[in-house]
Amino acid sequence: MPFEHTAKADKSDVLGIIDYIYNGLNEYVNNPSGRPYDDDEILEIENWVKRSIDWLYEKAEEMP
Repeated sequence: MPFEHTAKADKSDVLGIIDYIYNGLNEYVNNPSGRPYDDDEILEIENWVKRSIDWLYEKAEEMP
């Protein structure tokens, strides 16, 4: 079920999400809340974040 909101997202919202995801990745990797992550896990997470950020940038560029 979508959230109820009063305005549509704009380009600055999407760019803010990108910053949030990127900063979250750094926090997630540098301060793990359980066990430390091995290099393969970190690489997998970084690749997922990069793919997600690339897609978000594409969507932001399509916005006015």
